[in-house]
Amino acid sequence: MNQITLSGCNVTPLDSYLKALGILRLLATQAPEARVRGCWKNDIFILETEWTREEILDFFLNRYAPTPVIAPWNGGSGFYPKDQKSGIDAVSKATAPRFAPLRETILAAKSILGRLGISEKSTDRKAELLDACRAELPDVALNWLDCAYVLTEGGPKYPALLGTGGNDGRLDFTNNYLQRVAGIFGLADGVDPDRSQALLRGALFGEVVPGLGGAAIGQFSPLACGGPNTSSSFEGSGNVIQWNYILMLEGAMSFAAAATKRLGSITDGRLAFPFCVRPRSVGYGSSAEAETGGTRCEMWMPLWERPASYAEIHSLFAEGRVQVMGCNRQFGGLQAQDAVDFYRAIAALGIDRGVTAFQRYAFQMRNGLAYFAVALDRVPVVAHSEVQALLSPIDSWMQRLRQKAGDNAPASIKRAVRRLDEAVIALSTQGGAAAMGLLETLGECDAALGNSHKWAKDNNIRPLAPLSPKWLEFVGEGASGNRVEARLAASLASLNTYFGKGKGSLFMPLRGHLVPVDISNWKGSVASADWLKTDSNNQVWRGGGLVDSLLAVMRRRLILAGMKGESALLQFSAISANLADIAEFIDGGVDEAALEAMLRGLCLIDWRYSPELAKASGKFLADVADESLRSKVMPPLSFALTRLCYSPKRRDAGGSGEVLSGSAHFDVEIPPVPMIFNRAAAGEGRVALELASHRLRSSGLAPVTPVRWRDAERQAFGVGAEASRRAAAALLFPINTKSFDALAKRALRRGEGDTLNTSKETEQEITPA
Repeated sequence: MNQITLSGCNVTPLDSYLKALGILRLLATQAPEARVRGCWKNDIFILETEWTREEILDFFLNRYAPTPVIAPWNGGSGFYPKDQKSGIDAVSKATAPRFAPLRETILAAKSILGRLGISEKSTDRKAELLDACRAELPDVALNWLDCAYVLTEGGPKYPALLGTGGNDGRLDFTNNYLQRVAGIFGLADGVDPDRSQALLRGALFGEVVPGLGGAAIGQFSPLACGGPNTSSSFEGSGNVIQWNYILMLEGAMSFAAAATKRLGSITDGRLAFPFCVRPRSVGYGSSAEAETGGTRCEMWMPLWERPASYAEIHSLFAEGRVQVMGCNRQFGGLQAQDAVDFYRAIAALGIDRGVTAFQRYAFQMRNGLAYFAVALDRVPVVAHSEVQALLSPIDSWMQRLRQKAGDNAPASIKRAVRRLDEAVIALSTQGGAAAMGLLETLGECDAALGNSHKWAKDNNIRPLAPLSPKWLEFVGEGASGNRVEARLAASLASLNTYFGKGKGSLFMPLRGHLVPVDISNWKGSVASADWLKTDSNNQVWRGGGLVDSLLAVMRRRLILAGMKGESALLQFSAISANLADIAEFIDGGVDEAALEAMLRGLCLIDWRYSPELAKASGKFLADVADESLRSKVMPPLSFALTRLCYSPKRRDAGGSGEVLSGSAHFDVEIPPVPMIFNRAAAGEGRVALELASHRLRSSGLAPVTPVRWRDAERQAFGVGAEASRRAAAALLFPINTKSFDALAKRALRRGEGDTLNTSKETEQEITPA
């Protein structure tokens, strides 16, 4: 078998891709003795055949029989008095046997027009003419008709690949095809064999052909059309090899349209075309929302690297199905409906026929009624198991949100949905590395819906139900660039606190402070969420900055503790913050925007204790672990002393005296006093520290405090205005028993000889949370 590289057949533009299919199709159907197969390698089409290059050239020059391609239903098709007739007249008079099918089809079409009494283009009788052509044209023309239009209960439908029934605006593909056939084979004015062969070599093997003209090519090759910015001068005239146009339309007939009507649907049958989906202006760098309105559809052209026969390729195109695995869709079942679905289907191995990649094309409007087939993206077929695992449970929620995010939706909802589509595409193409980005985007959607919850209620869009802890097994990889922020965000998001006991208790995860979500149903085994029926004072998260928002949440939780009669500020969490990370936050060394974005996403996870959560959170912490924690830098003393005043410790209520969350250095339960926090939050660090010291002494403890406020001592205690506010905000981060013990060891005197160390302090004995 010979390996013949068709350098003139590239993946882009679209006419070049179709040309490769046309060559494979024609050799397989008209010269089966060639035993031809084809594949794509390095963006070039490779033929595997028993023939040589010269035998292939000889076939197209001397044996190739053009497929009947006509469109008598179009104005400009050559069948009407005012049309350009040079091509159709020349072919109608051709006597060579290989032109007989084309000639006979033209004569049959003229007979149909005569019988129906149609002498000019008629929009009103177009459907009637299409029916007659389907019934009366020779069978050899059916391949073209199947690709040009399909008859449905709702009338004729037209695949975007061939415009609107074989034309693009004022350009009729069929008339131009007939003109190219007449010109290449000299049916009108004779032909120069050397010139025709040179053009064929240029089309097949990419050889340079001088003196090309600016013939029309339509939507299939934007650069070859000419116009502004298509050449080194101000405007190009276009360069089209006539063979390219002929072989391009021959390749387009590898596709076939079909009418489908889904069970249970009351709508008319709609057009189904191989690898054709609704457009979405996402997934490529220059995308803009306004482009969708000017885009006819998208086609995703498959690429394969294993040599395949035309019968195999035809079977692939005939099936032409791309399935989104594991989703439950209200409309369309499992079939991919748009570009986002197509990305998902590829990642979930919805295509498993040997396809290695897809070239994404969009038919976008350029001017008037004319379109261009624009190459947008190359998507390799790579399996990412996390796509199905993460997206399938939320698929119906995403589809509902997309359906309602139309023109009447708030701008914030539209932006969030667009970014959600981009995040789904990123997950489909990058796998776990993009999982955190998707979770952050879901958090953004949650915030947008929360801010417009009246609109969400009116459109029956519920808040996203708590996500499975399994998400934690995937999102750690994408957080590797912000490990400190990821650990702090996870500790905050995992706060699940009951305020009070019995029927009057209030379950308040941190998400309840961000959006107006009713979390009362989370007490059951199956987590769910709904919008609050009345306004609540618990939603206190602000948009002015992370520190202000944390202060507002901490203030609200102190109020709730007082309202419910709590004797300590309870902070139950699945993940505890590390003291070194808290110190980094107080010093202002964290990326607050990244921390807040992660926090909003992580708050969507169901953090109630379960074996699944324990396993997943362990995987997450392993992914975001940091070797630099060995330095174990401690927070300032102001934080340590203030934090001790908001102890989560409580003794056993049964009277045994056992400390439930004991500490070797601190087992005193101190009722929370909001005044200390309020002073610190106001930037009055010295006053807050004195109040905290007094509170600890009144509880029988001996806090370490300076005698005089020298500069070194002020720095060590961290009582500056900004440091005080950040330390107050850091009180919200939950810490474990070992970290609390370390703060007690550092901030409380244990003997008469204890003195204050004002140097850069570290605590080597602390075990990271």
